[in-house]
Formats: sequence, structure tokens, C-alpha cells
Amino acid sequence: MKAESAKEPTRRPGTGPVARIFLGLLGIGALFVAISCAGVVFSSLAAPQQAYQATVTAQSSDAALGRCVKPRKYTVDYVDQQQLITESFPLCATGGELQIGQQVELWRGASGHLITTPPQSIAWMTSAFGLLSLGLSYFCLRAAFRRTRKT
Repeated sequence: MKAESAKEPTRRPGTGPVARIFLGLLGIGALFVAISCAGVVFSSLAAPQQAYQATVTAQSSDAALGRCVKPRKYTVDYVDQQQLITESFPLCATGGELQIGQQVELWRGASGHLITTPPQSIAWMTSAFGLLSLGLSYFCLRAAFRRTRKT
């Protein structure tokens, strides 16, 4: 009689417990990012935001704005509810600077600051990033909880 050797099932690489824990944590993190992105999209599109037609009246280079190489502080005048309002806001001027006397279109961000990007553009970019994060979450969590097949 031939002695049959007990065959151990072979495991595919990346299916061990450490890989499953890593994929599970990555999937949960990506899911949180996707949920946060959905919140940003809904807050950007929830209330119609008024665009202000503003005129740049002053420019200075004494602004501090994160990692921006050329931060500028602009002062603008705009009319809101029949009142002339003068307000300053920082802007990263790497793509091009605003000129004094130039007409610009500004919006109020969720934080209350003036921004130059339309809320619809913010919603489109954030929703694309959120969908990518949701896809990453799905595939990571599916791989983390998939059962290993015995061969």
C-alpha cells in the first residue's frame, strides 16, 4: 500500500492574516474618505451660493497660505445687498496673479471665506475623488473578507 501524503493546501501570496488586516484597514479608511467626500459634495451643492462680481483694489505679498510658493493677499470691492463691501482674502498665485482693477467672480466657501473656484467645480472634483475612494474601499474590503479556496 502506498502511503498517501497529506497535502497542505497552498496559500496564495497576500492572503495571510497580516495582509487581510491591512486590506481591511485600508478599505475602512477609504470608505471614511468616500463618506467625507459625499458630505463636501452635498454641502457645496445644497444651498445655491451667490457669485460676487468683485474688483481687485489692492495686492500685497504678506499673506501666508500653507505650502504655497507665491501667496498673495488681495483686497476686493463688491456689492452685496446694495452695500459696497471691501474684503481681503489670500490666494496662491502660482497659476497667475490678479491685476489691480481686474473684475473677478468670487464665492463664499463653507468656511465663510472668499474663494475663486465655483462650488460646482469643487463638487465635481470631490465627487470624482469620492468615487475612486469608494471603489478602492470595495475592492480592499472584498479582498480582506474573501475566503481562501482550498485546492
